[in-house]
Amino acid sequence: YLQVTLFAGTHIRGYATEKRDSNSGIQSSDGDLLPEAGVRVSTSLTRIYDANFQLLKKIRHEIIPEVRYSYVPEHDQLRLPLYDYTDRMIHQNMISLSATSLMSGKFVSGDTTEYREISRIKLEARYSISGEQRDLLTLVESQRPWSDLILESETWLTKQLRITFDARYNLHENRLSTAVAGVEFDDRLGNVIGAGYQMARNEVEYFEGRLSTKLIKPLNLSYTARYSFDRSDF
Repeated sequence: YLQVTLFAGTHIRGYATEKRDSNSGIQSSDGDLLPEAGVRVSTSLTRIYDANFQLLKKIRHEIIPEVRYSYVPEHDQLRLPLYDYTDRMIHQNMISLSATSLMSGKFVSGDTTEYREISRIKLEARYSISGEQRDLLTLVESQRPWSDLILESETWLTKQLRITFDARYNLHENRLSTAVAGVEFDDRLGNVIGAGYQMARNEVEYFEGRLSTKLIKPLNLSYTARYSFDRSDF
């Protein structure tokens, strides 16, 4: 009825650089170790329903609530060279709450029975007890304890046709931070066609179309085009 997972590890970083200020105290080569630990607690609630729709005979619905705690200690990194935003490890003391809904179906066609996913929906929020929050998709102010409310979803209308929708809602300002919607057709032979819309408030807004194919063997060809609404240009 209950699953508990403990995890721990160490981030190992090594640096070698010639671009440094000799008065900065940064060495031409240096290294760093930073531990991380946490725990995940979850359970699973499952029920099976009779459907009797044409090919779909049964539906399995599973709900997975989860609580996750993660901790990264505070650590002085000023002596290390700064390469990019994600290279700096930040102090975290955070609780994450999430609930995932999974639906799968039993499909029967003649003597053939197939089990496959129908939908996956996940809702998540994070609370920072201390430290900072880092989110590569939306800018998060470190003094605010709650993260955006995060929604992730996938829906398979058929075996080949999938619809996705992700969104993030700012609880402090009561507004939508990001929205991503897409549709994709995959013939399971290496040929995929898709389209999507993406919006990140005050950052980007565009429509995307993409095509990839393996019809011309041995080549894998792909093409993507984006139209930017904020620039009014491709």
